[in-house]
Amino acid sequence: MKRKIIILWLGIISYWLFFILEIVTDIWFGSKFPGYNWKTQSLSFLGQNGSPLEQWVLVWGVVFTTLITLFAYTFYQINKPKKWAIIATVFLIT
Repeated sequence: MKRKIIILWLGIISYWLFFILEIVTDIWFGSKFPGYNWKTQSLSFLGQNGSPLEQWVLVWGVVFTTLITLFAYTFYQINKPKKWAIIATVFLIT
């Protein structure tokens, strides 16, 4: 039971961290790149070759993928006995 609670908290933390960091990084990247409007342009615009923020966007991509994968893993661990859990987990990752 204690393991399940730890996994649940890990999932909740990874979800909220992703959510908060997604907003914060968009605003922060926008402040570092002249002419970029985080409300109307996608983040992939900043990750293009030659962009001054290319490396930062790459790092954020790794963090983003890690947080989503961690959330999907915890989702699967909590719902493992259910038949649909593996399908839902795959959809979360892809």
